[in-house]
Amino acid sequence: MKKLVAVITLLLMTGCAAIKTTEMLLTEVVADYCEAPEAGRAIIQARVHAVLEPNTIKVVCAADQQ
Repeated sequence: MKKLVAVITLLLMTGCAAIKTTEMLLTEVVADYCEAPEAGRAIIQARVHAVLEPNTIKVVCAADQQ
């Protein structure tokens, strides 16, 4: 949850440094998400959807596409 708050905060910032930091943070967050078991992912998805409503983010893990 702390990572999600950090991502949202960084997305609201401007400048190249913030964009690069956001890219690195998103990479870490998505990697953690994709390593989580299905039950964990469902919990994460529910929380992210609640925080971002009415907007959404979709993450498709490479391992799930096989």
